[in-house]
Amino acid sequence: MAFEADDLAAIRDHVGTEPSDEDVQTAWERLGTVEAVAVSVLRRRLADMLARPLELAVDGDYRESFAKNVDALRAKVRELEGAVASGVVPGVVVVTHLTRSGRSR
Repeated sequence: MAFEADDLAAIRDHVGTEPSDEDVQTAWERLGTVEAVAVSVLRRRLADMLARPLELAVDGDYRESFAKNVDALRAKVRELEGAVASGVVPGVVVVTHLTRSGRSR
């Protein structure tokens, strides 16, 4: 499947402006779906976040915690992993025709 501008836009909706378009396209060639590429990018982002301290504090002056960012990123990764595993894309409606054997209409 060819990498289209719409695919890049959909990936950007999940991951933001980083990594570069070229890196996204390389991941697309390896993985082939919007969700799989987004999962790959977000897993790397999560790994980078976990490699750094989750809290920054200056004694009695300033404190900043990144734990909620990690939790939110983990939730997004789980959501997209579920979409990849099930083949169901979040936010996409699939229209089909259901029939029941033995019943004619």
